[in-house]
Amino acid sequence: MNDHARIQSTIDAMTSAFARGDIDGVMATYEPDAVVVGQPGKPVSGTPALREMFAGFIALNPKFTFTSQDIVQAKDIAL
Repeated sequence: MNDHARIQSTIDAMTSAFARGDIDGVMATYEPDAVVVGQPGKPVSGTPALREMFAGFIALNPKFTFTSQDIVQAKDIAL
């Protein structure tokens, strides 16, 4: 599997976990030192903070879909 396919597979796993309300599944798709910008200008980092943020998203019971338009990768970072 090439890098693009691995990244897309991770996105698919994260999306599926959100749709199931599976916080452990969501967290499994992130590295411990990941940084996520859930709100403009408010980066969140570290496993406990990310878990709290994602649990808040899941508690809203959203209908979660994700469409990847472009994947940008540089070394070990993917956007």
